[in-house]
Parts: sequence; C-alpha cells; structure tokens
Amino acid sequence: MAREAGANKVYFACTGPPVTHPHIYGIDLATTSERIAHNRDNEAIAASINADEVIFLSLEDLEAACAELSPRPNQRFEVGVFCGRYVTPVSEGYFETLERKWGELKAEKN
Repeated sequence: MAREAGANKVYFACTGPPVTHPHIYGIDLATTSERIAHNRDNEAIAASINADEVIFLSLEDLEAACAELSPRPNQRFEVGVFCGRYVTPVSEGYFETLERKWGELKAEKN
C-alpha cells in the first residue's frame, strides 16, 4: 500500500519482538502457518510484506523495560509468544492438538 502511494522506501517498525510461537493462555493468535515471523528472519519477513526493512524490539530490551517499570522487578512475565519459553510447562503434543483445533474452527467458519 505504501509503495502504491509512491513510497520509495518502506520500513516496518514494531515496538515488540516478532511473534514466533503460539499463545497458550487463551488469546487466539494465528496458527503457525499464519504467523509471519515463524521460522523467518527479518529479511524474509520484510520480503513477505514488501518492505525494505523490518525493525523489532529485542526480547532482551522488552524484558529490561518491563523489569525497570515493574513494582516487583524480580517477577517473571510471559514471553512465550516471542521465544517459546513459557512460564508453565507445556505437555508433549499440546501444540499439535491446538493447531488441529484451530484448523477445525477456521474450517467451520468458512
């Protein structure tokens, strides 16, 4: 859309890290195949959205900012969607079951 409007360069900047993994605590995010950042580096993401460059906040910077602003700085918070490291254990086969159910729900809607 930006290029169609005449932009010579297109940059996409995000104030968070790329979402690479599913959310397992009740937020309905895209399936693995729909997540643009799953198994892609920044160059591949930029190419897929027709941008010259994508810029994401690093997970380390996000964690540092949250720790700095938290009234309880030693408290862990959920970062699983960014790196696959969840606060609670994930049972084997859970993601496959989740993907299958998401696929079934999407098929019902169509």
